[in-house]
Amino acid sequence: MFSHKNKQHQRFFQLLPDGQIKDIGGTGHDNERFWHMQEKKLQLFSSSKELTAVFDCCYEEVGYSYWEGLHQETIPLEIRVYNSRSDLFDYLTKFTSRYLIDYGALTVGNHTYGIPQLVDYDHGG
Repeated sequence: MFSHKNKQHQRFFQLLPDGQIKDIGGTGHDNERFWHMQEKKLQLFSSSKELTAVFDCCYEEVGYSYWEGLHQETIPLEIRVYNSRSDLFDYLTKFTSRYLIDYGALTVGNHTYGIPQLVDYDHGG
């Protein structure tokens, strides 16, 4: 998951082995079309191959890492990288349903994936 640190803009994409970025569930942005690792830094490039963001790894565990960086040295960004597709789907479900989870209207267990379709009639559904 890629986002501004303030969570204002968020999206999902896949870092492909050939250095391209594949959008998941949307059209993405031309500022993030290619990626490269250099000196333990994750670099993102635009569709015209201009450097747009640089990230440092802040936290790593098996199958997951968290990176912080800047867009053109000004806008704070973060990336959460999942090595396993099932981890991404689990996180995607919790991310897309976060308001219902925070409100207490929904509980999402481990290994759950998909986007729930819920109907709530005046909070009594």
